[in-house]
Amino acid sequence: MREREPNPQERKIFFHFVRHGEPEEYGETDSPLSPIGRRQIEGYARNFLNSLEGKPEVRIAYSRRRRTRESADIIEAAFKSSPGVYFGMWPQNSIEPHDTLEPLIEAGIDSREAFSEWRKNAEFVYKEVVDIRGPKDIWDDIHRVVRRFLNISSVIPKNKPDWHLILVTHETTIASLAAEIGVDLDNLQIGYAESLKIEISDERMKYSFRDLLVEKPIEKRG
Repeated sequence: MREREPNPQERKIFFHFVRHGEPEEYGETDSPLSPIGRRQIEGYARNFLNSLEGKPEVRIAYSRRRRTRESADIIEAAFKSSPGVYFGMWPQNSIEPHDTLEPLIEAGIDSREAFSEWRKNAEFVYKEVVDIRGPKDIWDDIHRVVRRFLNISSVIPKNKPDWHLILVTHETTIASLAAEIGVDLDNLQIGYAESLKIEISDERMKYSFRDLLVEKPIEKRG
């Protein structure tokens, strides 16, 4: 198949799903970041800024948890000190993996055990205890958000600057995306401040996670 010729006027859209930094207490619903966690996110922000080309527009969104809000604040501060890049906030709660691990933790299951079992079982072994949403459910949520944004962005001229959306989120969100592009979840651990990127142009979505690159067509439904 002949490769598509690149279009220099084509505006690209990037979604960056980044896990929050290390919290003070793992498994606590509203734990703040630890000093190590703050340094992890500061490092992510520096690397992200250094990777940008031209003068793109950048937005940031985050979930309702304190550890993601604090991570987003650190990234925002880094961008505000960098002239030449337009930066703004996006409505929060855009990506929130509701009803994944927390019902298990509230039921008395150790948080690390809960994630270990969740990532191995799409139909979740604790279904009889609480109703849990698996990786496929979160994948569908993410794609609904992506499709909604693409519908809005379709009216923006393609010669506008590239657009980046940083979504500060949780381990289960990134693990769900990784599972759908072929990553084996059995032994997967998402590091603090680790990210997965989706690049969107025309009808294609290109996923980048660690050394893996996967290209898929955009799903139009929804």
